[in-house]
Amino acid sequence: MKNHYDVLGVPLDAPNEQIRKIYRKLAQIYHPDTTVLDKRYAHQKFQEINEAYRILSDPTERALYNQTLNQAAGNRPRREREMSAPFSTNIPPEPSVFSPQLDFGFLPPAQKVRKTFRVDNLGGPIKRVNLTCSEEDSWFRITNTKPFSETNPCPLEVEVTVDTKDLLDGQKYEGWIEVNFDRQVTAVSLQLYVTSRPEEDEAKSRAEEPTRLAINVNLWHTLTKHIDGIKCIAFSPDGHSLASGGEDSHVWLWEEKTDWQPRGPQFWKLRRWIGQGFSSVWSVAFSPNGQVLAFSNWQKILLWDLAGSWKLSELKTAPMYHPYSIAFSPDGQLLAGDGTRAEVWLWDMKTQQVAQRLSDHQGVVRSVAFSPNGEWLASGCEDGLVRLWSVKDGTKVKQFSGHTGMVKSVAFSPDGTVLASAGSLCGQRKDTTARLWDIQTGKELNRLEHAKSVECVTFSPNGFILASSSVDNSVCFWDADSGLRINRIEKHTKSVSSVAFSPDGHMLATGSWDNTIGLYQVTYK
Repeated sequence: MKNHYDVLGVPLDAPNEQIRKIYRKLAQIYHPDTTVLDKRYAHQKFQEINEAYRILSDPTERALYNQTLNQAAGNRPRREREMSAPFSTNIPPEPSVFSPQLDFGFLPPAQKVRKTFRVDNLGGPIKRVNLTCSEEDSWFRITNTKPFSETNPCPLEVEVTVDTKDLLDGQKYEGWIEVNFDRQVTAVSLQLYVTSRPEEDEAKSRAEEPTRLAINVNLWHTLTKHIDGIKCIAFSPDGHSLASGGEDSHVWLWEEKTDWQPRGPQFWKLRRWIGQGFSSVWSVAFSPNGQVLAFSNWQKILLWDLAGSWKLSELKTAPMYHPYSIAFSPDGQLLAGDGTRAEVWLWDMKTQQVAQRLSDHQGVVRSVAFSPNGEWLASGCEDGLVRLWSVKDGTKVKQFSGHTGMVKSVAFSPDGTVLASAGSLCGQRKDTTARLWDIQTGKELNRLEHAKSVECVTFSPNGFILASSSVDNSVCFWDADSGLRINRIEKHTKSVSSVAFSPDGHMLATGSWDNTIGLYQVTYK
């Protein structure tokens, strides 16, 4: 079993903030959509990084993991155990690079620079070492390695030399070196900028570095069955269905065709619809198993059985309870709904009875969202506050303040460390910002400006990008780490009320008051 601390390259006593920063850096390097490394290798490494972060970012899981490490190897320091413990011949070697990126920075033409990286072995004995460059005639060369022997195999120090004499000015160069210990591999990515103005360009790059993350969003189809403004959309967990609801009192369920080749206007077809004189549909949500679609209107919450019967059932609510937003817990056992009673209700989906009421709000609650691990519930209120609740006992854990209008939408990042909120007009109180909050500290991380009120916020499945829709008819895309805007689209003629990524992140849907749903193909750089 790989040591999670070694996977992230952090010490045993690393604080949570350091672990989070290292994870985000490694995730950008190894994510299959953005990596320059071999895709299969990057995918495997990305899974290891996610698993390590899942364990070490959770205080309870981390304490249990530390206890397991201590029980397995006594009380000696971890590094001492790794370097001195005898290896079993049945255990394969495991190459590990402390820093998976070797950055040569900005260099002028005709300059030679050497840099070194170190490879440790966290597994069994090594019989053969092989280093492979990304290109045969590469812009870099391996010029020296520490002599390798079976008696003194690691750490292995690798010297890499770059000579910009024959490289083009104004060009960025990228590559990688694969380290192979008996067919067990890891890799180091390399990059270099050649410029005749290294200091000036480096300073400019520091200011613009977060914008290296990029997203392309291309509209390829528009759904037009609604006859009035659309208020809500949601993808099914498998990404093959899309639900929409709006001012026309209808819920539409769209389904991906199975016989599409290639993708085109017929990629999505209408599967079923409900229209029985309901009032406006405010929110739609699929259960995690995809078998139930819940939706709320001005007076009730209804459950639509998608598993075969297509029957409707109704959750019991109080008179004058007007749910604006609903959300299933990750395990599907609870459904949260807000409303005009300044409360959030939690229903047990087995009994379909109210299990808890969260009632510390000082106004109408407009949005709810569960954390990815199901431990927390966030609620956004017309009083301008975002509250964080413990799902286990219903106590308020934190309160985030800063919005000047109502909080119309809330969303957790996929790793559960960041909360996004959308500020919107409430009476005379204006707010045109989306904000990012640190869950642990409660601090505001970034403030994202729109021209008008923000209607909806959602994270991309990889967690790198936040999308926000606005009354100004636009959808903006932001680097979730730096808060810089990296793209903006304006394909609707009226306010964009809702935005959603498909589960695989390669499709985006937007719902608008112009009565249409936009479907977009998404690619990342």
